[in-house]
Amino acid sequence: MKITLKTIFYVVYFCNLIYQIGFIGYKLLAHNSITTTEWIIAVSSIAATTLIYIFVKKLNS
Repeated sequence: MKITLKTIFYVVYFCNLIYQIGFIGYKLLAHNSITTTEWIIAVSSIAATTLIYIFVKKLNS
C-alpha cells in the first residue's frame, strides 16, 4: 500500500474523531462535568477536521 498525504489525513481524521468522542464519553461516564471550554474544543476540532475531509473529498472527485 502506498502511503500518501491523503492516507495520512484520513488516519489523523479518524483518530481525532475517536479521541474526541472517547474523551466526551469518558467524562460523561465518570460523571464529571464537561466545561464549556472542553465542549468548544471538542466540537470545533471535529468540525474543522470534517470540513477539511469534505474539501479533500471534493478535490479528489
